[in-house]
Formats: sequence, C-alpha cells, structure tokens
Amino acid sequence: MLETVLRSQPLLLAVLALLGGAGLWMLRQQTLSMVASQIKPLAATVSGQADRLTAVEASIASLPRDEDLRVLSARVADTERGVAVVGEQVRAVSSAVGRVEHMTTLLVEHQIGKAAR
Repeated sequence: MLETVLRSQPLLLAVLALLGGAGLWMLRQQTLSMVASQIKPLAATVSGQADRLTAVEASIASLPRDEDLRVLSARVADTERGVAVVGEQVRAVSSAVGRVEHMTTLLVEHQIGKAAR
C-alpha cells in the first residue's frame, strides 16, 4: 500500500497543483470584478476633483504675484507721502487764510472807525 501511495504521489501533486491553480484563478476573477465595480464610482469622483482642481488653479493664476504686490506697496507708500505733503500744504494755506481774515477784519474795523469820526 505504501508503494502504491509513493507511485501515485506525482499524480496527487499534479492534481493538487491543478486544483490550487484553478482556485487562484477563480479568486483572481472575483477580485478583478470587485475592483472594477469599485473603480467606476471613484473615476467619477476623480473627474469631479479634477474639474475643481482646474478651477482652483485658474483662481490662483489670477492672483497677484510677489512683484505685483511689491509694486502696489511702493505705489501706496508714494501716495501716503503725497497725502502727507498735501495735508501740510493745506494746513499752511489755512493758517495764511486765517491771518488774512484777521488782517481784513482789522482793516474793516479801522475803516469803520475812521468813517464814524
């Protein structure tokens, strides 16, 4: 009996290998169909995300660059200095107008005083 088993060992190994191969092939087919069914919804999601990414990239492309911000900052600083200079000039003119008004008032009072005498 042992002799029969030893002689049929290569045949048993071949049958076991065939059964194992068939089992692996069936497992592969099930895995492939399962993965394919999961890929379809993911493909739609990825497509939506790609559209969103394109929109974000377009938004970022329209943002000002570093150089644009530096130029804008320099222009704002120049404008601030210009406004400060104009403010000082307005104060000086206002002071001069106040003095002229005071002198005019004095001259009018003097003329009224002369006319009353």
